[in-house]
Amino acid sequence: MGSQSTDGDILMMSVLSLDSQSFIDLQNSLTKELRHYRHRLIQLLLSPTHFSSILLYLRSLPFSDKSALLARFLLRTLHHFASAVNPRTPQSPTGARGLRDLDAAILLMAMCDAYEATLQDRNEADEDCSISRNDKNKNNNNKSCDRSSPGSVEQWREMVKDHLVKELLTSSDLGIGAAFNRSLSVAEKSRKFLSAGEEHDQWKRERGVGASVTAVVSLDSVYCEGDGKEWCVVCREKMVKWRDVCGMPCGHLFHWSCILPWLRRRNTCPCCRFELPSDDVFCEISRLWRVVSGLNLN
Repeated sequence: MGSQSTDGDILMMSVLSLDSQSFIDLQNSLTKELRHYRHRLIQLLLSPTHFSSILLYLRSLPFSDKSALLARFLLRTLHHFASAVNPRTPQSPTGARGLRDLDAAILLMAMCDAYEATLQDRNEADEDCSISRNDKNKNNNNKSCDRSSPGSVEQWREMVKDHLVKELLTSSDLGIGAAFNRSLSVAEKSRKFLSAGEEHDQWKRERGVGASVTAVVSLDSVYCEGDGKEWCVVCREKMVKWRDVCGMPCGHLFHWSCILPWLRRRNTCPCCRFELPSDDVFCEISRLWRVVSGLNLN
C-alpha cells in the first residue's frame, strides 16, 4: 500500500473525484473522439491508396517530427481529462495540423498498438521455442521466434487491420466503458511518452517557454477599477485607475507593455504561476498532467 501511485492510478483518482455530470460529459466527449478516430482509421484501411500515401508520408518524416506528431495526438485525449478535472484549463493550441497529420497520427498509433500486440503474441510462443530448441524442429521454430517488424505497406495494413478486428471483438471493447478504458490507456501513454523524451526537452522546462500566440491574443483587456493601490508586479509601479490593462485568467492585472515581453519568455503569471498554453507540445503534456494530478498552481 505504501508504493508510489502509477500514472493510471493518478488518472483514476482524478476521474473518481468528478461529480456525476462532469463524468458523463467526459465520457461523452471521449466516446465521440474514439468514434471519430476509428472512422478515420477504417477509412484508411478500406483505401489501399490512402493507406499507402499516409504510410509513405510517415516514413518521410524524421524521428523528431514523428515524435511531435504522436505527442500532439496523445495531447488531444489528455486535454479531455484535464478539462474535466479543472474546467478553467486553457485549450492547447498544438492539435493535429490538418487531416493528413491527423490520419498520420492515428495510423502511427495504430501501428504501435498492433506491433506491441504482435510482440506479446510472439512472447507466448517463445516458451514453445525455448522448449523446442532441444528437439529436432529447430529450423521450423526460428520463424515463430522472429521479431522483425513488417516491411511492406501491405504487411502493415494487414497487421493493423487484424489488430483492429480483434480489438473490436474483445469484451473489453464493448459497452459504455469502452471509450473510457481506451482513452484512459491513451492518456496514460502520454505520460510515458513525456518521460521518454524528458532528457531531450529538459532544458526547455528548466528555462521555461513562452506562451502561445493564440493564448496571448485571447487575453482580456480590462479597466483597472482600483483606487490606485493596484500594483504591476513586473515593473513595480502603481496602475492608474480606469487605465486599460491586461487581465490574466487567474485574475491578476498587469500593464500590457510589461506582461507581453514577459509572456514571450514564460507562459506563467508573474504572481501565482498560472500556466497559459505554449506552442511546445511536450511542455503542454507536462502542463496538463500537472492539472490532472492536482499539482498545478492554477
